[in-house]
Amino acid sequence: MKRPTWRFNLALLLVLTSGIGYLVHYLIFHDKYYLFYYPIMDIAFLPIQVLLVTLPDSDLDHLSGDIRRAYGLILIEWVAYMRHLHSDYPYLFSLALRTSPFDPRADAVVGSA
Repeated sequence: MKRPTWRFNLALLLVLTSGIGYLVHYLIFHDKYYLFYYPIMDIAFLPIQVLLVTLPDSDLDHLSGDIRRAYGLILIEWVAYMRHLHSDYPYLFSLALRTSPFDPRADAVVGSA
């Protein structure tokens, strides 16, 4: 029988560590719902994570180009939507402007002048 590789040992260690983490979570919070919910969600996204890790650089470059192109198109639509709000719904325009996704300090609360 072949001796387990270091990758197998690492995978086993990570799974055991995760199990211990979930056990500690249950012992502290006594919450079974999240105890099963998060592992199922982790397993559901595992194929996507493996795919992204194993993609060659050329594919990652292609995907980043697609994301930039989509972001540019979304930006055009957002500007058109803001024009619509400005002309037809000024109060919603004010809110949308104060909560702009392009401003990291955006806040819905109106500041004092």
